[in-house]
Amino acid sequence: MSTTDQSPDTAAVAQLDTASPATSAPAATPTTHEPRTAPVTSAPAAGGAEVARSLTRLPEQAAIAAVKRFAPQAEVWAQEIRATYPTATPDALARLAQRRFTRKATLAGAMVSFANGWSAPADLAATGWANAELVAHIAAAYGKQATPEDILVLTGIHQDHESAAAAINQEPGHSASRAPITAASRTATWAALKLLARAWPGIALAGGAAAASLNSERVAARAIQRFRAS
Repeated sequence: MSTTDQSPDTAAVAQLDTASPATSAPAATPTTHEPRTAPVTSAPAAGGAEVARSLTRLPEQAAIAAVKRFAPQAEVWAQEIRATYPTATPDALARLAQRRFTRKATLAGAMVSFANGWSAPADLAATGWANAELVAHIAAAYGKQATPEDILVLTGIHQDHESAAAAINQEPGHSASRAPITAASRTATWAALKLLARAWPGIALAGGAAAASLNSERVAARAIQRFRAS
């Protein structure tokens, strides 16, 4: 095709093809590279912050889940016991719940001794769940229903109900949870038991059971005092 046959559009394209690339290169740089760098720097920080917030709220979330699961069961249990023993007093039902769930926590404390390096977190989870069940049943013995705030306070996670409620509602200004202190204490206890177990096999099992039993007895005493007076 001759140059005289080219249309005006073809001539314009030919002029663009022969133009120097130096004029178009800077325009392509921000459109290809700038959007790709933004998510790389911000995504990990956002994900880490979300994980940290979830971990700090783990005791409150566990207390809410425990109430949903154990409160209805405890109410049915109390009704069945009263139907079988009409003359049973609330204190008698509370002592029955104390014996039953203290044994359960003691067994959990003994079993987690086999968890090796995970004994401390396993102990916190197992005995904490058993103690939540204990609180729910003692409340039912007195005709009450335990709340998440009750579980958090009676198991020693928060100092008072106001602080527990503020933590559950994610309100600023509430007192810090005692969960990290409890976790550190359990970790130190299990580390010592594991060291002693090298010389005296079986001491970790006995020590775990004894610690869990003592802790549950304390929780039960606080729960009885709380729901008897309320």
